Amino acid sequence: MPSDVDEIRRTGGRPRRPTRVIWSLEQCLRPAHADSLTCLATIYSENQALLVTGSLDKTISLWRRNGVYHKEKTYQLDGVPLCIAQGIDTLIITCGSGHVYVLVQNSLHLLATVPGAAFYAAALHPLQQVVVVTRQGSAYIIPYLPIEEQVPLEHELHEPSKTMYVACSALLTQIHLAYVCEQGYLCVYDLSKRQIRLRSRIYKNMRPSAMASTYSIGVPSTIFTSGADGSLSSWSVVERDSSLELIEAATKSTCGATVLSISLSDPRFVLVGLGDAQAKIYEIDNLSHSIGICRGGGPKEDGPLLGLIAASWLGSNAIVAASRDRGIYVYSRFNEGAVQAPRNQR
Repeated sequence: MPSDVDEIRRTGGRPRRPTRVIWSLEQCLRPAHADSLTCLATIYSENQALLVTGSLDKTISLWRRNGVYHKEKTYQLDGVPLCIAQGIDTLIITCGSGHVYVLVQNSLHLLATVPGAAFYAAALHPLQQVVVVTRQGSAYIIPYLPIEEQVPLEHELHEPSKTMYVACSALLTQIHLAYVCEQGYLCVYDLSKRQIRLRSRIYKNMRPSAMASTYSIGVPSTIFTSGADGSLSSWSVVERDSSLELIEAATKSTCGATVLSISLSDPRFVLVGLGDAQAKIYEIDNLSHSIGICRGGGPKEDGPLLGLIAASWLGSNAIVAASRDRGIYVYSRFNEGAVQAPRNQR
């Protein structure tokens, strides 16, 4: 086995390039819908992963795996679905028209209608409530059980005298909602105190594109954000002297293309969907280099043609992604051995 000295001599003191696992295309479902896909979620029922997809054609579809994924049922909505969240034995779907639906036992119900484009939703456990965020800068708390039309409780995410367009959002804790506005400010709103606890500018002259967050009791929350330039950053939110403080992590990454989505469906990894129709995998505590890449291509493969608007894990050995080209793509590990990453793709 070569010693550390031998390794330094061999590389000239330069750090070794990272190893990367290549994920190959296993299944292509295209066209999955009549129009571009807008959202994707994986849910688990009876130890089986189901896919739920939404499209510009104002429908959502459920996909079940029987060897390969096939469409099980499609539901028609009154608006374009933008987000799918899993509640207790339910699915919550939010639309650009402001409609909020709940899907229970294969039956779709209108839960509420909010003013503005409802682009984000997250279930508040165990309260049987969902928080819905609109592009126009409002959040709404809506009970989703019992199944009946509800009156949303509104929270203004900005000062009444100011206007704000929310680019992306993520739930930090059951009472803290994080979001980034188009002006580049990252904010944390306290749903219980109905006030903004943190406001810090993280982007200048750059539109934020996606975000996600981790949450564990007793551990500072971590937020992952991206800009239109393909940058990927992580931030820690800590509470000191009854106030929240934002701390930027040491490592960043440039993904090589605009980040369209960030997923933490496996809490050990950051999975990003990119505008160049690829997905990359990063370790949650090290964004310096990607450790995996999903790509389709080659003469016998029918890979994605446009950007990946969403990506999610299917267990530990498969990844599913939704594309603007109306396709759903399932990837599996090319092999268990590591592949050296080319210099121009680190």
